Amino acid sequence: EILVRSKVKDVRFSSPMNTAVPVRSLVRHLVDWLAVGEGDWALWHNGRALDGDLILDDIDGSASLTLEFRARTQ
Repeated sequence: EILVRSKVKDVRFSSPMNTAVPVRSLVRHLVDWLAVGEGDWALWHNGRALDGDLILDDIDGSASLTLEFRARTQ
């Protein structure tokens, strides 16, 4: 599940994702797909920004994850 944080309205959606794809690639895809413009975007889990080299399998958790997509400086 992805929670998109914005200044206007938060949006939540579920989407199956390959858990072996680097977080950096997922962030790039979300930037392009959501047309949010360039910036210091990141995926966050439990209040911390995920390193771009991680894959979702590296994150402790259950079969499903809730991630936040937002700028690092918000």
